[in-house]
Amino acid sequence: MGWILSQLSPSEILEQDQKIHKYSETQMMMKVTERSFFKCEDS
Repeated sequence: MGWILSQLSPSEILEQDQKIHKYSETQMMMKVTERSFFKCEDS
């Protein structure tokens, strides 16, 4: 992974970082939504 970063310009690194951040936020939101959905189903 480190060697890839050295070939990217700072702006490209920032762009990739934002994509990864957005992706992990989306994953977290989906898990939270899933959990609250199952809680509703249980009660």
